[in-house]
Amino acid sequence: HETIKEKLRADVYFVHPYRSWVCGLNENTNKLIRRCFTEGSSFENISNDAVKAVIYKLNYRPRKN
Repeated sequence: HETIKEKLRADVYFVHPYRSWVCGLNENTNKLIRRCFTEGSSFENISNDAVKAVIYKLNYRPRKN
């Protein structure tokens, strides 16, 4: 993870042990992302604009009240 962090210049976060609700949130988010970028997709072929569009779509999707 250190190499990836340096190359991407991005922060890396880990799930806290014994906090199961955090794991569920991660899994759900991964599932939503995989709807847009199917498994096996190469992120080398995906534009920054496409990634930004998915981020926007996830952050501003309607939620249950």
